[in-house]
Amino acid sequence: MDQTTLQAAQASFRVASQMVYREPEDGSLARFAQTRIFSCAPFGSDDSCVANGARLIDRWCVEHAAGGVVDLQALCDLQSEWFMLLQGAGAPEVPSWAGFHLDRKSQILSELTIAVRRTYRAFGLEVADRSQEPDDNLGLLMEYLAHLIGLEVAALEAGDQKEARRVADAQRQALRDWLLPWICVWRWDMGKHARSDYMRGLGEFVFGLLRAYAARFGFVHVEDGRSSHFSLAR
Repeated sequence: MDQTTLQAAQASFRVASQMVYREPEDGSLARFAQTRIFSCAPFGSDDSCVANGARLIDRWCVEHAAGGVVDLQALCDLQSEWFMLLQGAGAPEVPSWAGFHLDRKSQILSELTIAVRRTYRAFGLEVADRSQEPDDNLGLLMEYLAHLIGLEVAALEAGDQKEARRVADAQRQALRDWLLPWICVWRWDMGKHARSDYMRGLGEFVFGLLRAYAARFGFVHVEDGRSSHFSLAR
């Protein structure tokens, strides 16, 4: 994967991470509508889920934030939907923490959360608002991927192939151990519970980005009508 493509992936994960991690607000929604950044995804546009997700998000923004002014009722409805889906008053409709899906007791704060935090520190990522969300939140995990991609690009620009490989290996590990084992379930839950084009689009967009980027490391999405999962290509 060349540096230009890596930078496009980094930008996409950074935007997606904020959309999952932070409540929608009028400034970003107005910017999405004015710039039409989702009319053409910078990375993964050949992935059907990336393309469909971006189209749905763009449609919501154009419909409810025309001229850069967000309809107040639409904004309130979207914020309420985001909260019920991803935060919840006790139990969100779409749990978005790796530990919830991977821990045997579905604990949100688990040993996995601590392991993720240590890994962030090892690669120089400082998480803001740590008290707000556990470190294994999907939004933060995508921010970690974006951070690692930036480190890889910097290493490549410096001609440090060893460091570039080390950082790429960390990305592979994060996808294999912390993201791909449960992102199919998360996508399904989003499709089941989301009501707006924006949130349905976000579910597809995030899943598609991870699928498109994971292909770089040989991960293949398998969907046979009975199950949906990732495996390593043979």
